[in-house]
Amino acid sequence: MAPADLDIVREFIAGLRASGHDMDLLRDTIERWFHPDAEWHTMRELPGGGVRRGREAVVKELQDQWNAFDEYEPESEDLRAVGDQAVARLTLRSTPRGVSTAVEAHVGNIYTLRAGQIYRVRAFRDPAEAFAVAEAEAAA
Repeated sequence: MAPADLDIVREFIAGLRASGHDMDLLRDTIERWFHPDAEWHTMRELPGGGVRRGREAVVKELQDQWNAFDEYEPESEDLRAVGDQAVARLTLRSTPRGVSTAVEAHVGNIYTLRAGQIYRVRAFRDPAEAFAVAEAEAAA
């Protein structure tokens, strides 16, 4: 993976953070950094988990996630190339709607790029699993 590809993922995460709950900014971020045929693979542990295809479906998935929270702030703690993919350990700080206590979760995402844009995101509840999957795929 080229260093520029890691920069694309960094820029996407920064754009996601900057978007807050602003749907126009979110849409612009997805339009800029995602391939038209993008896939977002949600965590299999989540209700309604599965694959979302296309930029609009990615926007809808992220909007649905945001709608569950008053505050939602993703931060990349560790981003590195593993084979031809980027893997990120993310910390999600959020406050669920109707709750006054913030929660923090550590998750992992595997990003696959195509033609200089994010083509596939696979989300994992455990960051170590994301790194292990990417390493196994790189070794295959």
